[in-house]
Amino acid sequence: MNKPSKIFLAGLIVAGIVWTAGTVDSKKLERMEANLQAVCISQTAKGRANLAKQQDRSLVGLSDEALIALANQRGLNPHDLFQQRDAQVDVVPVEDLYLPPELVCDGAELQSAGPAYLASYQSELLAAHEATTSSKPWPNLIALVLLAIGATPWLWYFLLRRIAELRSAISGKPPI
Repeated sequence: MNKPSKIFLAGLIVAGIVWTAGTVDSKKLERMEANLQAVCISQTAKGRANLAKQQDRSLVGLSDEALIALANQRGLNPHDLFQQRDAQVDVVPVEDLYLPPELVCDGAELQSAGPAYLASYQSELLAAHEATTSSKPWPNLIALVLLAIGATPWLWYFLLRRIAELRSAISGKPPI
């Protein structure tokens, strides 16, 4: 085996190793992101359940100002809450008024929303998502570049041999 073929084979092997290592690392980062997403979802559910147990869910004792503040905080119409308090009718489920909103536990949504006011597990999830998306294309690109570098000498000598054959065919001399 000649030297250009050995260089091409070495480049092919190194490119395969880089691609395999990059794929394994990407899968590891994706698993880490999925685990953090599961933690975020369970923490959100656990926090909502604990908060629901702790709070009194009655609207009867609330003053008008507190009821208006609660409605504004939740983006509801205060008039509906006044009706619910006065008539004790469930216009809006009372549990939903006192529970915090569901936290976003998707890395892509967190990335588009920005890093402001994130819980600790959300910031870890955001960091894992950014690491996953930023590192994914690099191993493939590096493997392709290494393969191209390894193939260049082989391709060069291959083309030189074809040019020599073409020259000898045009001049009528036998190939070297």
